[in-house]
Amino acid sequence: MKTHDEVKARLDKVLNRLCRKHVFNHTKRSPHNCVYNVRHVYTPRPSETDVKIAPRKQVTMMVIGDGSPVVSRLCLYKSDGKTCDLIVCDDDLTSGACRHFKPVLSTDECVELFIHNMKDDNYVMQNHKDVAALQWVLDIRGVKLSYYTIFYVYIVSVYCAVVQYFKRKR
Repeated sequence: MKTHDEVKARLDKVLNRLCRKHVFNHTKRSPHNCVYNVRHVYTPRPSETDVKIAPRKQVTMMVIGDGSPVVSRLCLYKSDGKTCDLIVCDDDLTSGACRHFKPVLSTDECVELFIHNMKDDNYVMQNHKDVAALQWVLDIRGVKLSYYTIFYVYIVSVYCAVVQYFKRKR
């Protein structure tokens, strides 16, 4: 049988791992994590018989498909709302090489979001059953991360940012 301190140490270890994973997933160079990236749905133009359209000459971006909407992600860096460069950025390779990438959430906000989510018992039970079991054994509600865990998460995030910076320089 495990002692109270051993179970508490295991809970801290699991929370440390989950917090690191949460911060990594919300700050990694992915299109959905960038401030400048927006989801855009190209809808097919209605036919002339469906809607009466005045004849006009127009140059547009044409997407050929089966008639269903095509979803893409666009980079709107330096967009003034009227014009932009319309760079299609919908894969990790493109966003990984982007010099203007800026994550939606900072590391502080990610840690706060993790702590907020872990205070909700239903969220913990649905998503992290191992944490729920350890909390039940220890009779603990909510999560309080140790300073070591928070410091470790910041060091790892700074290390990842430096590695990404030097990867772009090559």
